[in-house]
Amino acid sequence: MNWKHVSFWVASLIALPCIAQEEYDDFEEFDDIEEALLVAEEVRYLELRRDDLETLPAEIWSFPNLVVLDLGRNDLTTLPDSLAKITSLRVINLERNEFITFPTALLSMPFLEEVQISSNHITSIPENIDQLANLRRLDMWHTDVERIPFTLRNLPNLKELDLRQTYYSRQDYLEQFGEDRIHARVLLTNGCDCED
Repeated sequence: MNWKHVSFWVASLIALPCIAQEEYDDFEEFDDIEEALLVAEEVRYLELRRDDLETLPAEIWSFPNLVVLDLGRNDLTTLPDSLAKITSLRVINLERNEFITFPTALLSMPFLEEVQISSNHITSIPENIDQLANLRRLDMWHTDVERIPFTLRNLPNLKELDLRQTYYSRQDYLEQFGEDRIHARVLLTNGCDCED
C-alpha cells in the first residue's frame, strides 16, 4: 500500500480509541488456528507461540476482528506487507524470532499500539518509525540495537520504549538527545555485555 496517497487515512487513525491492556487481557485466547477458524468473527486474541513458524499461516487473514497476535518464539525472519490488511490489530508480539532488521511491514500499520520484538538480532529502529502514530509501547529489550532515530520524539502516544539489554546505553541516550528527550518512559541499562 502506498501511504503517500492515503495520508488523510493515516491522520484519521490518530483518533482511534486505544485498547487498554486490561481490556485485551480479558479476551479469550485461541492457540489452535483450526479451532479459531470455527468462530473466526469472534477471535480477538490469537496465540501462535512456539509453532516453529517460518512464515505466517494463510489463515491469519480470516480473522477480521483480531486485536492481539502473539507470534513469539517462532522462526520468523520477515512479515508480509499484506499483514496491514488486518486493521483491527493493535498488539503484535514477535519476541524470540529470527529478525535481523525491524520488519518493514509493521511500518504500514499505523493502528498498532504495542510492538513486542524483544530477543531478536535487530540492530536499529527505522527512521520512519514515526509512521506508527498510535504506538504506545515498543519493546526491544535484549536486541542488538546500537542506535535509535530522533523520529521517536514524533510519536505522540508513545508511553514506553524498552531498550534494556541492548548496545544502546543510558550514556548514548543522554549524548544523543540531551535536554530534548523522548516524551515517554525510556528503559535503558548501561549497555549490554551479555552473550547469547
